[in-house]
Amino acid sequence: MDKCEDNFSRNGLIKNTNYHCKILTNQYAEQVIDVFTRAFCHDEPMTNYLHMDETKYREFAREVTNKAIEDELSIVALDEDKVIALALVEDLADPGSIPDFDPKFNDILALLDTLGGDFFKEKNFPSKHVAHLFITAVDENYRSEKLSTLVNFSVMDIAAQKGFDFMYCEFTNFLNEKGTVPHLKNKKRLIGSQSYSNFSVNGNKPFEHLNSGANAYLWEIRRQLLLRYKKNGVWHKEAL
Repeated sequence: MDKCEDNFSRNGLIKNTNYHCKILTNQYAEQVIDVFTRAFCHDEPMTNYLHMDETKYREFAREVTNKAIEDELSIVALDEDKVIALALVEDLADPGSIPDFDPKFNDILALLDTLGGDFFKEKNFPSKHVAHLFITAVDENYRSEKLSTLVNFSVMDIAAQKGFDFMYCEFTNFLNEKGTVPHLKNKKRLIGSQSYSNFSVNGNKPFEHLNSGANAYLWEIRRQLLLRYKKNGVWHKEAL
C-alpha cells in the first residue's frame, strides 16, 4: 500500500496496538450483530430516543451485516477473538436494501436523507469511487479507548486499497464524529447538518426534544483526485 493510502500516517495518528483489526467475515457475524444492536438501541441518539425495539432492530442489523460481509469492505476490532468495535462500509453506488422492520425507523432514514439530499441530488457516482461509512459501533465495555478512531481510519485504508477515492459518512453520534473528523487532515467537505429538535417530516417533529444533531462529511482517502459523477446524462468532475 503506498503512503497516500495510509490514512493513519497521513493524519498523524498512532494506532491503538492493544487490539487488532480484521476484515468482517461470517466468523464474526453474530458478535457484530450483538454489538451493533446494543450500541445503537442504547446509545445512538435517534434510535434511543425512539425506543427502538431491540428484537426488531436485530433484523436490520442482521441484513446490514450480511451485506457488509459480502462486500468485504468492513472491519472488526478484536480483543483476542472478541468483537469490541466495528465499522461497516458499502459502495455508495451499490447500497443495500433497508428491511421494513419498524415504521419508526423511517423517521431516521428521512433525517439521513436530508443530510446529503442537496449535494447528492441527481448525481450518479461510478462504482468503487465513493465508500459509504454508515455504521460505527463500539462495545460499551471498551469506550474511551479511541476505538471509533481505530476502526474508522482502518476502514479508510481498506477502501483505498480496493480503489475507492472518497468516503462519505453521516455522523449521528457526537462521539463518533469527535473520534474521526477533528483528526482528518485529508481534504474534506461538510455536506449537510441537521439539528434533531428542528427536523420535520410530514408535518411532525419526531425528535423534538432531542438535543444536538447530525453532520455529514465527504472526504478523500487517496490524494489529489477529482470527484466524478454523472448528472443529466453528462459526466462531471470537480475538486472536493
